[in-house]
Amino acid sequence: MGALLVWVLAAGAVALTVGAYLVWVVISNRRRGITGLGRVVRLTCPKCQRSFDYAFVPGASLTSLRLGRSRYFACPLCGRWSIFPLTDRPGVP
Repeated sequence: MGALLVWVLAAGAVALTVGAYLVWVVISNRRRGITGLGRVVRLTCPKCQRSFDYAFVPGASLTSLRLGRSRYFACPLCGRWSIFPLTDRPGVP
C-alpha cells in the first residue's frame, strides 16, 4: 500500500510540474506576442536548399537539440542534419 501511495504522489508531482511548465510557456509567449503554445517559421535547408515550414514550441524540443535561437535537427526533406536558425527575419541571430 505504501509503494502505491508513493507512485500516485510521484505521478501527481510530474503532472503538476508539466502543467505548470505549459502555463509558463503560454504566459511567456503571450508577453512576446505569440498566441498558443507554438510557432511556425519558414526554414531553408543549407544542404538541399529547399524550404519547409517548421512548427516548434519555444523552450521545448523532442526531435532536435536546442542551441539558443537555433536548432540542430534532420531536414524533413533530405534527412541530413544541420543547424537551423529559428528567426522570422533573415539575418537576425
